[in-house]
Amino acid sequence: MKNKLLLFVSAIILLFIFSKESYAQYVTNYAINFNTANSYIAIPNSAELNPTTAITIEAWVYPRNLDCVTFVGKNWPSSYWFGSCNGQKIRFYPDGGHMVDGNAQIPLNKWTHIAATYDGNTTRLYINGVLDFSSNVGSFPLKNSTDSVRIGKDNGGWQYSGYMDNVRIWNVARTQQQIQNTMYIPLQIKNPSGNYAGLVGAWLLDWTAEERSGAVNNNGVLRNVGFVYTENKPMNHYDYNNALLLDGNSYAAAPNENDFNATTSITVEAWIKRDLSAPQAPSQNLVSHLTQNDEKIQRAM
Repeated sequence: MKNKLLLFVSAIILLFIFSKESYAQYVTNYAINFNTANSYIAIPNSAELNPTTAITIEAWVYPRNLDCVTFVGKNWPSSYWFGSCNGQKIRFYPDGGHMVDGNAQIPLNKWTHIAATYDGNTTRLYINGVLDFSSNVGSFPLKNSTDSVRIGKDNGGWQYSGYMDNVRIWNVARTQQQIQNTMYIPLQIKNPSGNYAGLVGAWLLDWTAEERSGAVNNNGVLRNVGFVYTENKPMNHYDYNNALLLDGNSYAAAPNENDFNATTSITVEAWIKRDLSAPQAPSQNLVSHLTQNDEKIQRAM
């Protein structure tokens, strides 16, 4: 996938752009609300969802309680399980076994980013991009299971209660720096290559369980879940409400208007978030008035 740029533009400019022409992804910010005794997302099995040598699972969570709950599971103990037990601490079984528990508690009623990795020898747990625990658990193959992946509840139970957002599964063990670089960025992009190699599942959970991280769409099925719109809710991470997500080729455009043709003075402004995990081009266009009479908001390759 090419370099990505999140560009936040004022509402007036957005109205011009989206009423005309757009090839950029438009991002809103909902989250799943797991609020019943049998609420979860079921994702049918696929080869992509069975990493063989390494794995990373990550998500944003806002738990109401954490007795012993599932964030992401593939029918433990037949395959991986990522959740919380032992006093609100992260628990991770990379292959259905070789359990590790974290050190710090995940806070209740607060947004927290959590991640777990296994690289073929070492398991690491992260809270808000900071290493919480690591253990050399040895080398073993990850189990190939035909069970569905479930978010919010495993096949055997362990129901999660709370909100959840931006769930991802990778077939590589991401480093701490890589996790920090992308934990705030929604990665639901079609056909990635290069910069996010290894991303096999990315669910934004914005009013849908659709997944488009790669060649295989591992779409989920919603079971008794609700949604919460997070625009005006207190959150302890950067909020991507109503933003353009640009991947190096995409752009938003509007036909020329007289208002765009300043004659004596001009001010151009925007909110941006660059993806620093990818190589940066020496020249990057944000807003340009091109000779084709287009107003473009664009990221140069």
